[in-house]
Amino acid sequence: MSSKSKKKVFDNEYMIRFGLLCVIAIGLILLSWTYKFKSNMIIELNESNTKMFNDKFYELADASQYSHLREMNISDMGQRKINLTTIDRAQYSMNTDAFLNLPNVPSDWGRIKYTFDIGRYYIIRSVTPEYYLQPEFYDDWHFMGKGYYENADKPCKRGFFSTPVVQRIYTKPGATIETYTIFRSSFCSGTRQAFKPITYYPTEGMTEDGIVYEQDPTVAQEYIKVSFDPEGYILGKSYPTFDGDWAQKSVVKIDVADGTPRGLYVVSIGAGYYKPFTVFGGSADFEAYKTKGGTPLMNFIVAVD
Repeated sequence: MSSKSKKKVFDNEYMIRFGLLCVIAIGLILLSWTYKFKSNMIIELNESNTKMFNDKFYELADASQYSHLREMNISDMGQRKINLTTIDRAQYSMNTDAFLNLPNVPSDWGRIKYTFDIGRYYIIRSVTPEYYLQPEFYDDWHFMGKGYYENADKPCKRGFFSTPVVQRIYTKPGATIETYTIFRSSFCSGTRQAFKPITYYPTEGMTEDGIVYEQDPTVAQEYIKVSFDPEGYILGKSYPTFDGDWAQKSVVKIDVADGTPRGLYVVSIGAGYYKPFTVFGGSADFEAYKTKGGTPLMNFIVAVD
């Protein structure tokens, strides 16, 4: 083999090695840039997280330069805790054909329901449609929904809710929290509804479970970001029969920026216009619900320590 051919082989090998080194260097630069804004720390939502939030509540409220919160009822998580462990629809004074599109009730439904009722909302992570599609999973069914079914003769046009209405999260700067929520149609809704969750940062207000707060919304918006997967939803109708998609579970990601000051931050969730490219299962109401700084669908109270 001539020296000329050897040099050519060496040049090709050199170029390959040089190219690989460039790819690795670029990857490290991108990794360091990404890490600057968001670490890989994942905050688990469980009973320990709830305890840490409760233990640090007042300390973090006092430490925050940007927000002030006053706890009115930390133990009440928004549910009325009726602790229903069984479903007996034979006692309803209504046509039980309303439930024909729903899956069968699981044998351990009461255990999951009880866990949810006592405020352990992180269980939503593992709850499947067989549980949360049952209207009895939500306490307002017993106070509003069932009575409407038994007495009403026409549906309402629109309306939906989020469950839970408040989530309290204890976390660290640079963390990403993965949590869940359930969007569901009002019990009287006779049309499919399309909407997109939106975030906003109110100056003051009171959460549904009694926490009064004031905050600097520009600061909260700078450090706390909330996103949903999927970004938009089409909820099935719930009257006069429950569609199989009348309630849907959503993944929620909460990103806390590096350098976020210690304290408590409130992020409110409303809803805006959403029109997908195609709509399956018939037409949908695209003007179902719009929040413009009014009553939110839900609130996240984020304690950053």
